[in-house]
Amino acid sequence: EAARRLGVNPKNCLVFEDIPEVIQAGLSAGMTVCAVQDDFSDYQIEEKKKLAHYYINSFEDIFNNIVGVLPDTGKTAKQYHDERIAEKYDLVN
Repeated sequence: EAARRLGVNPKNCLVFEDIPEVIQAGLSAGMTVCAVQDDFSDYQIEEKKKLAHYYINSFEDIFNNIVGVLPDTGKTAKQYHDERIAEKYDLVN
């Protein structure tokens, strides 16, 4: 439903989720899913890891390129983000 509302192909979506049932919903929709650790569903960690394409302990894992969720650009996600912001606001020297 979310992809349809946004007008995007589900195959181009990346879902971050911490509940196995919603991880499964994303997979059923044809989306790439990254399971996220949280204390509430910590007892389901193995199930989440088995279901999802990726698993992270925190979003810092993505920014530090600990997991390959984002395309390999040779840069950390933070570096990539900072460059895009600099370009957007014409902060490039």
